[in-house]
Amino acid sequence: MKKDTNKVYTLALNYVTAKVVLLAGKYKLDHLITSEGVSILELAKHLALNAEALKRFLRVLEAHDIVTIAENKVYRTELTEQLTRVRTPHLTKAYEAFEELEYTLKSHQPAWNKKFGKDFYSTLDQDELNQFADWCRESGESWLNGLFKLYDFSVYRQIVDVAGGQGHFLGSMLKNNAHQKGTLFDLSAVVQHAEKVLNAYGCLDRANIVGGDFFQSVPGSGDLYVLCRTLLNWSDEDASKILKVCAQSMSEEAKLLIVDFMLPPKSHPHYLRTVLNDLNLMVNWNSSSRTKQEWLDLVDKSQLSVIKTIISDDAMVPEPFAPMILLECRRKQ
Repeated sequence: MKKDTNKVYTLALNYVTAKVVLLAGKYKLDHLITSEGVSILELAKHLALNAEALKRFLRVLEAHDIVTIAENKVYRTELTEQLTRVRTPHLTKAYEAFEELEYTLKSHQPAWNKKFGKDFYSTLDQDELNQFADWCRESGESWLNGLFKLYDFSVYRQIVDVAGGQGHFLGSMLKNNAHQKGTLFDLSAVVQHAEKVLNAYGCLDRANIVGGDFFQSVPGSGDLYVLCRTLLNWSDEDASKILKVCAQSMSEEAKLLIVDFMLPPKSHPHYLRTVLNDLNLMVNWNSSSRTKQEWLDLVDKSQLSVIKTIISDDAMVPEPFAPMILLECRRKQ
């Protein structure tokens, strides 16, 4: 096997790739480029860019099969639509925050706070909060159906979706289980459009929408509490606080289900992108992509006990960004 003497240098140049992809998302090329092709000259005029410079910019996207170029026209590929997923502040602004990576390495504190003067959520305005919520929904849709196959939600009657965003996950659950009722709980600014979302799922009459702070309290009366892809955005200290608050609202018979990403062994095909995301989590939130044992340890430090653990495999279709771990918990007796 021929040795790649330029591998490390090529890796260093990936900052170029990242900037190109983020700008392509900002320019909404996934909306502007069609399967029939668009003239690069016309595209440049529309975006107020130089045509020759744009062509060289597009070559980077073509090298990664995000677009194709032929006879001065650019065409979409099956990857083009994924550009919508990079229009989120936890990527666009994090690119700036990574300028302070050395600060994180020295202090183990989020570079985001150093760069912007506030924590992630306090920094975002309403539009950015909506963008982040949209990203959470869109990225989650790819594995939501697979999640329902991994775990039987139908055995519960009252669901409390903690940090449930605008209600897409809860809405999907209630739509599939007509006997269920649910409570959607998140920040007031986040759930302000939830009524429209839940109405679209046809379950608004079975749902209660509550705004609040899960560091203070969460609604009671649920027989299943769900924290879906929430704790990865919080440090172990904060995640433990959230779990303890949930436990305080749970009856002895109630269960709490943690649904989140897991850092797999190095042999896993998605190990690289998971460790990249792990560093991104540390820089933005001082959180992490936890291993199975780290998840178990986190729960053990709270007032909960894990009674069942489920980990997704490559049979989950479509496959999620990283392996999913589901931890079914009860209050410690």
